[in-house]
Amino acid sequence: MFDSTEDFSFTPWRPLLASALASATYGIVLVGAAVLAPATSWAGESSEPGFADSRVLAGEWWNWALAGPPEENPITDPDGRNCALRQQGKIWFLAGSFGGFLGEPNPTTRYCRIPAGKALFIPLYNSLWWTPEDGPTAAAVRAIANAQVTDPTVTVSLTVDGAPLADPFGYRAQSPPGGFRFEVLPGSMANLVFGATTGPRDPAVADGYWVLVNRLTPGHHTIRIEASNGGGFALDVTYELEVGAK
Repeated sequence: MFDSTEDFSFTPWRPLLASALASATYGIVLVGAAVLAPATSWAGESSEPGFADSRVLAGEWWNWALAGPPEENPITDPDGRNCALRQQGKIWFLAGSFGGFLGEPNPTTRYCRIPAGKALFIPLYNSLWWTPEDGPTAAAVRAIANAQVTDPTVTVSLTVDGAPLADPFGYRAQSPPGGFRFEVLPGSMANLVFGATTGPRDPAVADGYWVLVNRLTPGHHTIRIEASNGGGFALDVTYELEVGAK
């Protein structure tokens, strides 16, 4: 459920990215109901005051996920060692995986310590495409991203401390009109592994299913992300979190 750059005919990894990352996004986000522990809340298109909506956070998530070098990438993280890298502000990002296609363990369990008071933005299944490699306009790359995310073979699920998210497909979000600016940094995963030349891609468009988990109480919490599609992609990532006291 993850995408990045270049044309299918020239980049064999492109279909993998298109189906590989488990973390969640958009279009117009419809907020679904969930039965969860009282300490947890979910947000879709609009959330609590002070939080950007998922359409904006999706672009920020992609810039975070592909910014570092391959050995520090949160998507291929084997055990949670990269959980805190480049995190900032009141929202921390979690990542899925490439379903084992890039050598990460599958299923994957990550152990992570989260400061108290942080919300968590989590992708369930997502896609990223940009101009000019993938299409000449924002509309062209959006159509590709939309088609991947609405593939009828896609399945997604999220549980927090054993409580499932009801209607995870109700948490779709995609980049606002005009897309967003994605930066391919020197030495980054996007640059070294996926072969994208350095520099900005503007506009880029993201789509997928994303969830914001807010107000986890201090202590231990388990979050499990699962996703698959008919192309053989299967993601199963569990986070064992220790949320610190304030």
